[in-house]
Amino acid sequence: MSKGPVRTLLVDPTVTDGGYRCASGRLTTEENGCQTEGEAGRLPDVVDEAIEETLRQGGQVDVIEDAQAQKQIDGLAALLRFRDES
Repeated sequence: MSKGPVRTLLVDPTVTDGGYRCASGRLTTEENGCQTEGEAGRLPDVVDEAIEETLRQGGQVDVIEDAQAQKQIDGLAALLRFRDES
């Protein structure tokens, strides 16, 4: 399994949002968000897709229950992996 760029996905469980998957595989909430990446496929819940993709790529998903923290992440946020290439 290849590890993707997301180490930990932070999710507000009260949020669902339609979105799109670009031909490149990237997820977006904007219909025109795939302009240079090919045709966008419609998704009923982009948050659910982001959760599945994070788990598929070896990441962790943390559900945020605290109302103040939910406001800070605005539905979805990610902590990314970084590698030192030197």
